[in-house]
Amino acid sequence: MDKLQRAILTVHARRGSIIYVTSKDWTSQLVRFGQSQRDDTWAANLTHVAFVGSDGYVYESTIEARAENMRLNFSSGVKITPLKSWRGGSREEYLMIQDLICLDEKEIKAATGEALRLKRKKMYYPVFELVGTLLAGVAWSVARLFKNKKAMQKILAARNPLDGKNGMYCVAFLNHCFAAAGIRLIPERINESVCSVADTLRGHVGYDLYVIDPCLAIYRKEENEDFNFVL
Repeated sequence: MDKLQRAILTVHARRGSIIYVTSKDWTSQLVRFGQSQRDDTWAANLTHVAFVGSDGYVYESTIEARAENMRLNFSSGVKITPLKSWRGGSREEYLMIQDLICLDEKEIKAATGEALRLKRKKMYYPVFELVGTLLAGVAWSVARLFKNKKAMQKILAARNPLDGKNGMYCVAFLNHCFAAAGIRLIPERINESVCSVADTLRGHVGYDLYVIDPCLAIYRKEENEDFNFVL
């Protein structure tokens, strides 16, 4: 994300806002492939999600690789970053800001408090759980191919077979924090441990959605409205 994108994000994002990005790193490619198994809309390209807490900081579950002393070190877990310095994705990527309707300060503080609790608990980003979600998506796609609706529902309702005891990938972390505030972002039929980034746009919570494209144009999207461009 360059300075102009960050400036636009800083102006439009507020406490309680959910931020989506389309990224191109290896975990994002894995997410995109998994989501494409059961989603053929533009939303399948959304690969990472975070939210702005009651303190104005960005909260997210992430994994990072850094080269230090000729070694590749990985760090993962809850990351807390000031909104003004949050990196997001690269310059070529899309940004989306989702503002939930009727979200009050008490709920934002509750979600932030849960994120801080998970940070203290040293929650980590579970790559294997991400693979389990991918496999669930593939199984769902096969069930859809055979038009087995019962199996499709059962797959999405089942717990992730690779669910980490103290781990949550980005969208599971987001949903867990908001659930602690009494808000379920994803549809009831979907288990939190196999949910996708796109699922958070399909719950029963009203919202306003803003899209910032690579040319820095800003679109306001109504619920269930599609765009004439491809992410």
